[in-house]
Amino acid sequence: MSDLHARDAAMIPETRPQAGAGAGDDGAGWFEQRLPVRGWFRRSVLEMAVPADFGALWSLEMLVWASLAIVTLTGIWIGLYYVPTLGGAFDSIDMIRRGVQFGWLMLDLHSVGATMLFAVIYIMLYRGLWYGTYRGRREVVWLVEMARFVLLLAIGFFGFTMIGGPASQVAVRSMAAHLAALPLIGPALRTAYLGGFTVNPTTAQHMAMAHESLGFLVLLVAALGVIASRAQAPANADGIFPLDQRDLTRLHPRFTMTVFVTLILFGLITMLLVGFDPSVAAVPQNVPSALGGEVTGLGAPVVATPPWYLLGFHGLALFAGGPGGGAGLTIALFVLLAAMPWIDRGRVASGRYRPVYAGFVFLLGIDWVVLSIAAGQTGTGGWPVVIALTTIWLFVHFLVVGPMVTALGRTDPVPARLGGRARPWAV
Repeated sequence: MSDLHARDAAMIPETRPQAGAGAGDDGAGWFEQRLPVRGWFRRSVLEMAVPADFGALWSLEMLVWASLAIVTLTGIWIGLYYVPTLGGAFDSIDMIRRGVQFGWLMLDLHSVGATMLFAVIYIMLYRGLWYGTYRGRREVVWLVEMARFVLLLAIGFFGFTMIGGPASQVAVRSMAAHLAALPLIGPALRTAYLGGFTVNPTTAQHMAMAHESLGFLVLLVAALGVIASRAQAPANADGIFPLDQRDLTRLHPRFTMTVFVTLILFGLITMLLVGFDPSVAAVPQNVPSALGGEVTGLGAPVVATPPWYLLGFHGLALFAGGPGGGAGLTIALFVLLAAMPWIDRGRVASGRYRPVYAGFVFLLGIDWVVLSIAAGQTGTGGWPVVIALTTIWLFVHFLVVGPMVTALGRTDPVPARLGGRARPWAV
């Protein structure tokens, strides 16, 4: 029995028949001896300890793995036909869509799968800020989740550049300028990023290699996140650490249907997008030039607008103005997010019992959405002012408002158990 399984078994009240109580035990042992994967799945997943108020919002990790499976499998298939060159990238994608059997389906599944993956990741990140899931000795879990988030953003950016359209090529040059402006390591990062001092024939190969390598690396980081999460008490909406053992249950059979329905709804939304709006995350400017190959001159858009999941960081770059500023602000935001277990010094963890804190977290979510919308507007008007105000408030929240509210804000009494309404798992 693994250490994690032993810990879960010790925390959860045992009401099942004891070993050797009947012939069913021998049957289970027979299966586990011949099908070790089945035994591992039962011990590590089905019998995983979860809070007794487990719901759809806490099934998101399952959706992350479902999304990763979609984008990984379709990405491997697309990679068999993709040509990583400046002049052939977009043409190869067009060939896959038009000339390869079910190529259109694989491309659309890959694109929509990435959209669904980022949607789930953003919801998980916001859930962590709202419920304080980084508290209760879960700092390592939070840091691993932040590393996964950064890797996914990098993978999304490299995937965007691999399309090879005008916006993609402008994004490559823009990122190279931002990296080169960073002190000390900037020139080295730009050279490694481009495969030289400027865009060259090997640049597209570097983008493809980075996209694929980081894609497999994020699977490892996600697995480490599961291990780190299992090593600590499970997070819960009330922010109670540790939980009373009566408020813990095994995932199966009580919440199997919850996870199953969540996965079904997730798959249904994915297939609806594939069938009716597969270009939901596409960038209109990212179309091929009339002559193909590298885009120059009037063929390139003035501003390369990235996909929706990168728009907030694009807004930071627009606010910073000069090269390097956007990268600096993005790094600063990542550092502040990763430091939340130490920035948040509130007496309780969950926003359920911190009304003032919950209000400011709600404003933070609205602020990020408005910043992303403003960054996606190609016109001028008043959008630069909106970008400036939302960016300033973003950092004011983490540097000023957050520490003050978590330290001085009003808190409500936290019940000893899950809202005082949880029941033993066997009931």
